[in-house]
Amino acid sequence: MFRKEKLSVNAFNRYGVLFFTISFLGWCFEKAGRYIVYNSVTDRGFLTLPICPIYASSILIIYFLVGSPRNMRIGVYPSGEGKAEKVRCLFLNVILYFLFSVFISTAVELSVGVFFNEVLGVSLWNYENLPLNLGGYISLGYCVLWGALITLFMLFIWEPLHGLFGRIDGRVLFAVNGFFCFLMTADFIFNIIYIIKTGEHFNFL
Repeated sequence: MFRKEKLSVNAFNRYGVLFFTISFLGWCFEKAGRYIVYNSVTDRGFLTLPICPIYASSILIIYFLVGSPRNMRIGVYPSGEGKAEKVRCLFLNVILYFLFSVFISTAVELSVGVFFNEVLGVSLWNYENLPLNLGGYISLGYCVLWGALITLFMLFIWEPLHGLFGRIDGRVLFAVNGFFCFLMTADFIFNIIYIIKTGEHFNFL
């Protein structure tokens, strides 16, 4: 059965810190993946900071809409107490969660890609050379990949990470969340101004 959490000030700050942590992990994944696949080091994402907020945005949207694979808002619940029944329900919920993750992460990626390209004139990624793509913004292969990675992350990493931040003092969470909110906002404004003045996206490399 889905366990609902009250959204208090501490909870808000905890999810804020989770947002920045996941954004940093997403940036690390992007950098490592780019180096392994293409043997190149490039600036990833729109911001200058080492974060890719699209990763955290997708995961938090999915979490607040669906929950986690072990605690789903809409899922299959055991009809008995047997271990086999619980394993069967978890398996079905993981499949269902994967489908939700594919759909939601694809919608986020498409929305972000169109916004940055059409409004700001910045192309953060381009899938035009891949089969079954839509305008270069999304492709079937990456949709499945993101869905699988998000499902694995939520199955094995989310709950330990969520629990870890849940044990941190609320005042510390407030300070950390406020600090990084300020940095990200300043970073975003800087990049917008840079685009307006130069017509290009600021890039370290």
